[in-house]
Amino acid sequence: MSRKKVMVVDDEENVLDLVGMILEVEGYEVSKANDGIECLDTIEEVNPDLVLLDVRMPGMNGWIVFEKLKENPRTRDIPVAMLTVMAHPRDRERALNELGVDDYITKPFAPDDLVRRVQKLLSA
Repeated sequence: MSRKKVMVVDDEENVLDLVGMILEVEGYEVSKANDGIECLDTIEEVNPDLVLLDVRMPGMNGWIVFEKLKENPRTRDIPVAMLTVMAHPRDRERALNELGVDDYITKPFAPDDLVRRVQKLLSA
């Protein structure tokens, strides 16, 4: 059985490294993108089972990236979880109920909570 692939998109190198390390220890194959443009340029080649997407990034924010992923027939069915410092309940509510993201994980996060939520998204 092949390992599940998770793409982590964040402009902060330490977040990419931390999330990558947490998920790799759990047996996931992790690919990283430093911004939204790199995500969109490489996602079809990487073909991840899940995308963890930061909201606040330079150039193209996570909301725009999410929109573009859902517009593309080849990426629209990939689950996307926002991974963000935007912790206001209104942001979470909008993301989950209006925009249709699959999960909304706020930073800082507990590693075991991140793993549990990734497992849940990949088993859905």
